[in-house]
Amino acid sequence: MKKWLFAAGGVVFLFVLYVHIFIGETRSVVLIMPLKCNIESADRMLRDSANRSGCWPDEANQPVRYGVTGVFRRMVDLRIEDGQRILPGRLSVFPNVNIDSSVLQLEVAFPSSLNPVKRVGQYWEGKRIRAEMSVFLTRFKTNLEDQKKVYGISIRETSTSDSMLVERKQVFDQNPSDSEIFLLVEKLQQFIKSHGGHVTGYPMFNVTGRTGGTFEVRVAVPTDKEIKSDGTVEWRQLIRGKYLEADVLGGDGAVRTAMGQMRNYISDYQRTMMAIPFQSLVTDRVKETDTAKWLTRIYFPIF
Repeated sequence: MKKWLFAAGGVVFLFVLYVHIFIGETRSVVLIMPLKCNIESADRMLRDSANRSGCWPDEANQPVRYGVTGVFRRMVDLRIEDGQRILPGRLSVFPNVNIDSSVLQLEVAFPSSLNPVKRVGQYWEGKRIRAEMSVFLTRFKTNLEDQKKVYGISIRETSTSDSMLVERKQVFDQNPSDSEIFLLVEKLQQFIKSHGGHVTGYPMFNVTGRTGGTFEVRVAVPTDKEIKSDGTVEWRQLIRGKYLEADVLGGDGAVRTAMGQMRNYISDYQRTMMAIPFQSLVTDRVKETDTAKWLTRIYFPIF
């Protein structure tokens, strides 16, 4: 009988020893996932906890909620609530070898009971938390790999098909209105027609702020033939090359936001602009007064 008690005591001792050695007082669950997203854009979206970009997963009807308690460079501290407890966590992004990829890491730490039996239960609870973390991280990864959610636009690398333009410049005391820009467009269209040419594409323009508060507007219209410049209108050959292009639906505010995001993309992926960007007016804004229906194609010449 004593032998049996001794053996049972030995088993209990070994069990307690095993639990304390291999299941410590504080457990950390760490998940790592490769990400097809540039490190700088991933960092920007990581810290966008207000979900303005739409990259943070929608937590509606989810068993676990993640709240941001601290924002740092390429990292945020988290408050994780699963209905049973509140746990501290950390979500980080690390660079990878290629410029278009990075690595996500989600870490959660939770205390373990001194009771070895409870500690074993908490070990399996950690397994459950790990599975829920995996769901969150996978959804976050999917959003970050969606270019339109990261930048708000779908960006394409292309080259322009129009090789000849007539262009006109004008300086305004204030930011020109759409009607003023389209008046310049109309004059260029009439210029092309009067010289026996044809318009071959959408009008394009660029507005540049100058010292002193004035604005220089450059308006161009593609044409199919060479036309002699007349002093106010200049014919020129468009330089063929690489362009970043995106379609924007909405008014001037939407276009300004999209152009800012395009600059973010160029910076993130270390591209170089070789000339000023321009807008192609797909929608005739004079005829269509609903800004929500305006379609503008933006171009950024790059190396």
